[in-house]
Amino acid sequence: MPSSFTGRRRERTTRKSVHLANLVATWTITVGGLATIGAVLLVCLFLAWVVVPLFRSADLRPPARLALR
Repeated sequence: MPSSFTGRRRERTTRKSVHLANLVATWTITVGGLATIGAVLLVCLFLAWVVVPLFRSADLRPPARLALR
């Protein structure tokens, strides 16, 4: 462990439960951040999928005839 700023050694030690909570929090925040980035990317892909057809040329066909009985 590197020496502290004051050069004095800590008298207290950190409990294992605190280290475990820190590890769980780190992984939770990391996964949550990656999930947020993934969700934003999926929204962007969906918007592109919806908007791209607006820039394509129209395809016009004559209306179909319906037989009335």
